[in-house]
Amino acid sequence: MDRTDNYLSIGNFAAFAETSNPEDPTKKDRELMVWMEETLEVNNWDELHGNHYFGTFTKL
Repeated sequence: MDRTDNYLSIGNFAAFAETSNPEDPTKKDRELMVWMEETLEVNNWDELHGNHYFGTFTKL
């Protein structure tokens, strides 16, 4: 997925984004990303569907 959201930088090691869900603008999608040594830990909350997603990303 190509992410184009604006993120709030947190201390040069994390970022947070909160955007309106395209299906229902009254519901929010929230994403927190944290850089931990060589991995990017990502947590995403989809308020509309009540789903929580998370993942660990590494550079290839």
